[in-house]
Amino acid sequence: MKNSILKSALIISTLMFVTISVYAQSSPEVQTLKHVLLFQWKAETPADIKAEAVAIFEAMPEKIEGFQTIEVYDLKFSSSDYNMIIIQEFVSEEALKAYESHADHQAFIELTGPNMDSYSVNDYWSKS
Repeated sequence: MKNSILKSALIISTLMFVTISVYAQSSPEVQTLKHVLLFQWKAETPADIKAEAVAIFEAMPEKIEGFQTIEVYDLKFSSSDYNMIIIQEFVSEEALKAYESHADHQAFIELTGPNMDSYSVNDYWSKS
């Protein structure tokens, strides 16, 4: 009796392990590349320059394959005096590279470069 219970438990445990292993292999973890920008605009930067810069960024996901989303926020507080954060999501490093070389990104750099005191770029992979 004890042997049959032990065999049944072993069989059930093995089946559970195999099922879990197959499921884990069939559904790989989807990750998103987060590209986070922190900006410190110069105090004298006109509001229309900031608005134009944001408009350029907000239009880019429709123009670049693999550029999923963008969020733009004015910061109320930053320990390093940044006053804007832009959070972007990409499906791959290739999509991020396409964004970086895109004409609209280059136009953004030309527009904002003289109007920034500093900025920070941060990339990381996030589970979706």
